[in-house]
Amino acid sequence: MLCESAFETGENVTLTATANVGSEFVNFSGDSDCQKDEIFLSSDVNCTANFKLGSGGTPVPSAPTTSTSSGGSSWSSGSTTSTVITSHSNYNAGGSTLTDLEEIKEGGQIANATIVTEVISHGWLSNITIGAEGIVSGGIATGTIKVEGYYENFQFRGSYLTGLNGAGKIKGMLGGTIFNNSKVRGSIQNVLLAPKCSIIGGILRETIIGDPLYPALLEDLTIMSGSHLDNVSIGLQVEIGEDVTLGAGVEFVLPGVGVNNLGQMISSQTGFLSHVRTENKRHANAIKLTRYEASTLQIEEQLFVDSKHVGQLAETLIVAYHKTVTKTTSYMRVGENWKVWNGETESLEAATPYEALAERMAVPIFDGDLSELPGEFDIYSGYRLETDLSIIFNGDSPLKFSVEN
Repeated sequence: MLCESAFETGENVTLTATANVGSEFVNFSGDSDCQKDEIFLSSDVNCTANFKLGSGGTPVPSAPTTSTSSGGSSWSSGSTTSTVITSHSNYNAGGSTLTDLEEIKEGGQIANATIVTEVISHGWLSNITIGAEGIVSGGIATGTIKVEGYYENFQFRGSYLTGLNGAGKIKGMLGGTIFNNSKVRGSIQNVLLAPKCSIIGGILRETIIGDPLYPALLEDLTIMSGSHLDNVSIGLQVEIGEDVTLGAGVEFVLPGVGVNNLGQMISSQTGFLSHVRTENKRHANAIKLTRYEASTLQIEEQLFVDSKHVGQLAETLIVAYHKTVTKTTSYMRVGENWKVWNGETESLEAATPYEALAERMAVPIFDGDLSELPGEFDIYSGYRLETDLSIIFNGDSPLKFSVEN
């Protein structure tokens, strides 16, 4: 019987083998590393588990047994009754459907299986199908992963992950935060993305569809030529191939600008992403809102803070210009309230103080009813550093919208 397990280069792997009834485990042979208690993987390693016959006759070959948690049953060839894959144990399911699996402990691995249950993974999945009823959270995925159900908060290190079902329809959904760390240019393709999902790193191919109200965020990755995107936010460090179709609801994180305490322009790597929502609908920048739509208005700016500023003491700044036919009024947000602002930088008060800027920040701007305040709005937001009083803000790409009379 051949058992294959996929691990990343540089990992330490412990070999174990359990004999069937009627046989006794002798040793591991093969490559020189197989004699060690723990193998450091720098390349492929081939090891053979050697058994000798006991008094019980000729044993029937089976997959190595992996013990479960206390009180549980154990995996055996063809078995699908275990609930837990224990730490540092491997199970090759041989294409079986697992109907009772609940957890994969840290360091545990399962390969060549279909999962149709809700599973918490702290270990590894290799060459796995997540069935339509399956929900998997966490862990590391290698090889080929087929998702027909739901998969969230994991690292992908395999060759490809697809959300196509057997009929060729996109059914698989990804959620949470996903890191594509594949060293073999592994791609994620043909998937649905849950609200507020993030994919960081790697390659995206073919069709990627996010949520219309809370689009997925794509960061530090490559979108291959010929792909199609719907309802996603594209970060600053994203490479877009030729002939990529940008469909409904695609938006971009835009670079900010900086001003020092002398009023001079300075460079900044902070990105800004504006969100305007009304009663279960997301709007593009410069939207013209009806009075009904403006009655349930929610505005938010998402900041992707320059790494040089992360952890620094700062305060957020929010300024709104309201234009009507007869006048323009400037406002600044101070805490939960809005005050008229005279336009002087020295008098600009903070919206919210922060002891340490985070890498990502969601800055609430407005949540309420603007139906009785028709006109045009330009909103600028950003932060002022405590150390040198420099201001970083969305100066080249303010949030714009209007409310009809």
